[in-house]
Amino acid sequence: MLEICNARFTDLAPLKNLPALKSMRAMQCSLLHDGSAYASRMEALEELVLSSFCVRNRGDFDDLLNLREGLRCAGAIDAAHVLCAYKGSPRLRKVLLSCVEVRDLSSLLGFEALEEVELNGIKVLEGFGALGRHTTLRKLEVRQIPLTQDSLCGLWGSRSLVHLALEIPFSSGVQYDVSPLGNVVTLQVLRIWRSKQHQIPLWKEKPAQQVLAGLHVIGQLPHLMELSLSDYEILGDTVFELGASKTIARLSLHSMCSEHYASSLSCAQKKKESEKFTALSNLESLEELTIRDCQYFQVDAEFGYLPNLRVLKLHSYVDMDKALLRLSDSLTLTVLEVIAADGFGDLMPIASIRTLEEVKLFLFGLAKNSDALGYLPRLRKLEIFCADVLDNSLDERRCTRLYMKYFMLGYVTHYDTAPLARAKALEKVVLCNFEGLSNLDALLELPSLREAKLSKLSKKEKIVAALTAKGVDVIATEAHCHL
Repeated sequence: MLEICNARFTDLAPLKNLPALKSMRAMQCSLLHDGSAYASRMEALEELVLSSFCVRNRGDFDDLLNLREGLRCAGAIDAAHVLCAYKGSPRLRKVLLSCVEVRDLSSLLGFEALEEVELNGIKVLEGFGALGRHTTLRKLEVRQIPLTQDSLCGLWGSRSLVHLALEIPFSSGVQYDVSPLGNVVTLQVLRIWRSKQHQIPLWKEKPAQQVLAGLHVIGQLPHLMELSLSDYEILGDTVFELGASKTIARLSLHSMCSEHYASSLSCAQKKKESEKFTALSNLESLEELTIRDCQYFQVDAEFGYLPNLRVLKLHSYVDMDKALLRLSDSLTLTVLEVIAADGFGDLMPIASIRTLEEVKLFLFGLAKNSDALGYLPRLRKLEIFCADVLDNSLDERRCTRLYMKYFMLGYVTHYDTAPLARAKALEKVVLCNFEGLSNLDALLELPSLREAKLSKLSKKEKIVAALTAKGVDVIATEAHCHL
């Protein structure tokens, strides 16, 4: 591997002395416009990474002092001819372009062995849709580029794409239609997310003009195994159409600005939207499910009856008691994560999920039957965070719920660890932000315990020394812990 950082070079002639070079990475570099001729000599090259890489004319090249500032100057010219120079590399299979001035990507069609392309922060004007005609391209990831509807349509002809990740920008008055992706029948992994908006408020009364259209075809892809969808709003119709899939094993749904849409609905409309979410019960192939920020919809799907569901993560979910009751019949669930949920009052239903191995909970105050966690025979990892306030003061218009931050602002209750002595399989315990922890001696009875993180506890406590002497890695802090 050859890695070049913070350099200016006039040509690539030295590369001819590296005929066996397989990977080249140039970061924060500047190249003279006519200096790429020797790139075609790199016959063994398999990976090319150009990050903050600019091509300069002679005058601009000589005057360039600050590379980072220079990349934003008008003097940077199109680097597409540099890519063309690498066409002589018959084994090149991976190309990553980040913060590079490239106006035409059609030159990538000349790489016959190309399998992976990653584009980040480049000013593509044309040629993106041409990637759909590449016969060997299997993985394409796109971030922060000016995607157009025509660009998406250009991908529909691909017969080789297996992994596709797209960040789709926001354009006022433009609704993107992803239905062309329904023709990429080879897709196995599809990840779509929207760019965060910090200045343009979304219209509360017209969410359909901002969310993606054409998602109904995604559930019909014959080989799709993983779908991650993060949109300004996850509409019930979208979820209902996904219920037709027979192959999706990993599903993640994230509503970035659900407050706007929910505020425009009547109670009857909210109920109707909730009913559409029950289509998740039809995904019998589902193994992992993550739902984020759907707190305004009562999702009544029977998760407990999904025959292959192993991992369930619910963030900002409504009426968790009802959801947990529906999970009590599960015979396959091994990982449960519940964060910042309202209506989370009783943990007893969790004790019925005998297959659970990992549990992570973020509680508001004291939940009933907290001792039920000790009855899980296979429980290896337990994390409980307690808080009485969730800070939702973030500006709704900026849609910053994409990366919601949880702040523990108070210590609200005690936690009795005595029942955990029954969970003999426990290997890791995290108990944070409780006002106090009692009966910690119970942790000494756990034969498999390897790690413990405890807040509001001094390192000088005898239990810390006892656990350490037993070989347990103990992290004790008197301050609160962040999730």
